[in-house]
Order: sequence, then C-alpha cells, then structure tokens
Amino acid sequence: MGLGLTTSGLWQAEAWTRPPHYSFDALFKLAQMRAFAEGEIHPVVQKSVSDLNAPFEANWNDFPTTEELQYWGLGLISKVVGLSAAAHIGVLLAHVLAALSFFATCRLLRYDQALSFIGALFFSFSSYISIRGFAHLE
Repeated sequence: MGLGLTTSGLWQAEAWTRPPHYSFDALFKLAQMRAFAEGEIHPVVQKSVSDLNAPFEANWNDFPTTEELQYWGLGLISKVVGLSAAAHIGVLLAHVLAALSFFATCRLLRYDQALSFIGALFFSFSSYISIRGFAHLE
C-alpha cells in the first residue's frame, strides 16, 4: 500500500472491493474477521471454526491473541460493507489512531499544539503502517 488513498489507488470505489495486499498473516486475519462476522467465534471464549480443516473443525485455541476485539469490530463492520472494504477501513483506522495517539501524547507532555498536530500528521503517514499493511494492524 502507498502512503495515502491516492498512491494506493483507494480513491476509486471499486478498489475498496479488492482485498488488501496479502503478506504474512493477512489471510489468517481475513479468516478471523469472517469468522467473527458470521458468529462462528466470539472474543475471549474457545474458538473452533467448522468451515475450516474439513472434515473436522479448525482449533484456534493453540496460541493467545491480543487483537481479538479489534478483529471482532472489523468483523462487525464487514457485515455492512464487505470483508475487503472492512480490511481497508482497518488500515485507514490505523493511520487515524496513530495520529490521535501521537497528538494526545504530545499534548500531555505540554508541547505546542501546532507542532503536535504537524508531528501527528507526519507520524500517521510514516511508512511503517503503509509498508506493513493489513497483516500487521495489531
């Protein structure tokens, strides 16, 4: 993904229907969002997905995850806008939340408001979110 909606091509409506760039754990994250959206799994409880690992069930209890609520929320969003668009919204939220957290931290440390805002903009569009993309939202 690029450093913004125009460089990543997300300024076109049809681009939001395409899945995000697949790398690393993206396929598992999309499967997790789908399972949350369909009600197969719920946050904090045991997780078994009947659609995967046929003829048995997929057991997702082998490792703890800290981002269950995040993907549960994106799963709820995907019920309304679709799985691909929800994944893109998750990346967009990562940029917005990075800016808000940077700005809030600067203001708590009593830095100038204008400089805090400018720093938050630069921080939110830094390459670490764009390069790592959807697979590394946690």
